[in-house]
Amino acid sequence: MKFQLYSDIHIETRGYFSIPKLDSDLIILAGDIDVGLEGLIWAEELTRLHKKPVIYIAGNHEYYHHDYIALTQQMRDFAANYDYLIFMEKDEVIIDGVRFLGTTLWTNYFHELGEDQRDKNIFILDDALYDHRVIKYGNEIFSARKAYEEHIISIQWLKERLMTPFDGKTVVISHHGPSIKCNHIEFGMNLYSPGFVSNLDEFVILADVWCYGHTHSNLDIHVGKCRLVSNQAGYKNEKVPGIFQSGKVIVL
Repeated sequence: MKFQLYSDIHIETRGYFSIPKLDSDLIILAGDIDVGLEGLIWAEELTRLHKKPVIYIAGNHEYYHHDYIALTQQMRDFAANYDYLIFMEKDEVIIDGVRFLGTTLWTNYFHELGEDQRDKNIFILDDALYDHRVIKYGNEIFSARKAYEEHIISIQWLKERLMTPFDGKTVVISHHGPSIKCNHIEFGMNLYSPGFVSNLDEFVILADVWCYGHTHSNLDIHVGKCRLVSNQAGYKNEKVPGIFQSGKVIVL
């Protein structure tokens, strides 16, 4: 199995983005492709251009100026119309004997440090992050507290799937970083880090490959047996640490 990995392309800032045709079996898009349904529409065009499946995970930017609940369902419904377009939010798919597990996986605000620190992080990031001003959640704002609740639902689902024996390789795809090792290399750990990464190495080591995005800082390392990897393009004219590689192919 060989796949291309991309995230944080932010077509909304570029207007256009091209992915090269490479010797791969599928393409993974790990979020922040474009706002609303636009990223999925572009991904569907990729399936026809490249003649291969595209797996799509929503990032936080997909939800900007949208309702979280409604858009998630709209993305699921849109992808269901196309055989080669696979939208994943707490979903599992097996392709050629490889198990893919996908979820946006909002962060846990470092809750392992205790409730007081977690709540402090939630309070800080609820005010600091644009997400919690422009994303709706039904009749509410998609608050940092609500993002934490979504994390709990996602990690419980992911834990159950990872603990279920599977005779083959397992690839996890999230948008948010699953390890503090994913933190932006130039910024170090800071007040905003709990909104970008979680400390989930105990789950990372259960996968064979874990693909992520969101941090705008690329990484390709091993945590135990798991290859932890991102390939984030960043905003137009942004120089992402770790160098974005349009021709990157990951081989299982």
